[in-house]
Amino acid sequence: GCWELHSFGWSALEYPLSFLVRPLDNPRIEEMIESIRTKFGNKAIDKQSAARQSLRVLREGGTLGILSDLNTQTREGVFVPFFGKLACTTAGIATLALKTDAIVIPTCAVWNKEKRRYFFHGDPPVELVRTGDHEKDIELNTARFAAAVEHMVRLYPDQWLWIHKRWKTRPPGAGLPRLTSTHDGPSAPWNSVAALPRGRVAVEHDLERPLVDVRALVVVEDPERDDETDNQRNYRNRKSAALSRIA
Repeated sequence: GCWELHSFGWSALEYPLSFLVRPLDNPRIEEMIESIRTKFGNKAIDKQSAARQSLRVLREGGTLGILSDLNTQTREGVFVPFFGKLACTTAGIATLALKTDAIVIPTCAVWNKEKRRYFFHGDPPVELVRTGDHEKDIELNTARFAAAVEHMVRLYPDQWLWIHKRWKTRPPGAGLPRLTSTHDGPSAPWNSVAALPRGRVAVEHDLERPLVDVRALVVVEDPERDDETDNQRNYRNRKSAALSRIA
């Protein structure tokens, strides 16, 4: 799904939220993007210094969005299965949830070509596991969150267009995993885990397109549009077929 429209639309239809981002290198583009992202009260938190702010958001009853399908360095993550391959995955979500008792809900915004609009999809909350061993709890819960994201990708494989090298960081002594597809393409998804404080209820909305002109923010491709190029169509078909083989 479209992660930029996901957070933007939620703030327009429901209430503002906070989310972790890495500021763009170009300060002028960063300023433009930031103004759109925060138009309805959202707050962007620099992921490089996010720990205290994230804890404060959750302890004050706020909602926090975190991209969870990113490759992570070993000092910040743990290796858990993702599509049958060990992937270094952020331990931050599990750490925050265990400290604040936040509800963790996997969410994404996906395009429905029949209704020609985006839908907010929210899976049931992922129940936290507590064994009394903190390191084990981090690993177990991170694995559960990764499995929840994998479940959403399997539901909408054609909408997980991701040029990011998800399995780049490898366990000591391990080489790069063999992946089914070697083709990169345009990235525009957000398969995320939103951490909500206890008592909040996830609501499913639909976003008629366009809600606002966000062309400066994200390029949204309609799979059925007439001017889709052969390369775009071929890439989309290859990616869908590759994920089907993984399944």
